[in-house]
Amino acid sequence: MRKLLLATTALTAMGLTAAQADITITGNAEYHYTQPSSGSNVSEMDGNITIKGSSTADNGVTYGVVYNQSVGQSNGGADGGSVDVEDIYLDISGDFGRVFMGQTDQALDGMDGITGNNMTIEGHTGSISTTALTSEEDTPTINYISPSINGLTFGAQVDDTNGNTGFAVLYKHSMGTVGYQSLGGGGADQTVVMGQVNIAGITVGAASKETDTSGTKTTASDIGINYSVDALTFSAVAQKSSNGAKTQTFGVSYAVAPGVYAELEQVSDRTAAAVDSTSTFMALGIKF
Repeated sequence: MRKLLLATTALTAMGLTAAQADITITGNAEYHYTQPSSGSNVSEMDGNITIKGSSTADNGVTYGVVYNQSVGQSNGGADGGSVDVEDIYLDISGDFGRVFMGQTDQALDGMDGITGNNMTIEGHTGSISTTALTSEEDTPTINYISPSINGLTFGAQVDDTNGNTGFAVLYKHSMGTVGYQSLGGGGADQTVVMGQVNIAGITVGAASKETDTSGTKTTASDIGINYSVDALTFSAVAQKSSNGAKTQTFGVSYAVAPGVYAELEQVSDRTAAAVDSTSTFMALGIKF
């Protein structure tokens, strides 16, 4: 009853009714505890609640609205939390592929999952400039991802607010996946090449990025390894950038029960100024 009430309230806010749309409500919450090599330990909560409403026309095209609320609470007390609209966008899909527009992760971001930095347990990147192509997530964008055609998938995005456009291509084979991305405008031109292979339960991903800012070029690279056995996933990732910064992570995640997971990750970081630090991250999460 409570889920139905929540869904009805959300639909009303989005201008839909239950008769018009299929509704899903999903979410998660994580308790984080971090022990750094210097400074105080940190306890915090992080989570999301996502509401999706969609309907399919007679021609097979699906029209949807996605609203994702991010919630968090630091150890600063009752006034130390944050509530943000992380995603709100329109989603249209069919045989032609997928078009989505609004505030969310852009097409290129959704097609870079094979890079090494995406293989960390919790996404720790430390002081480095990651191989992800950066574009402003907080501004509305227009995005397109094609269906797979003989293993090839194409993507494109336009961010008019920040004046940049990008495209991506992925090729998936039985042994693995390779990809290329380019993002230009907004004061910098960026390219990344990436690849991932899967052998005997071991997944290896790597990427290399070049950024050209008014003629000044910088680079970043990474390599990551994941190995899963039963309910355990082990991760080791090394990342570095041309300014001398580098980060190494070693971690493990454990599926405690359906929808319940525990994480542990050790992070070693060196800044561009050669300042070293370490931290230990632990988390317990529940999703529905």
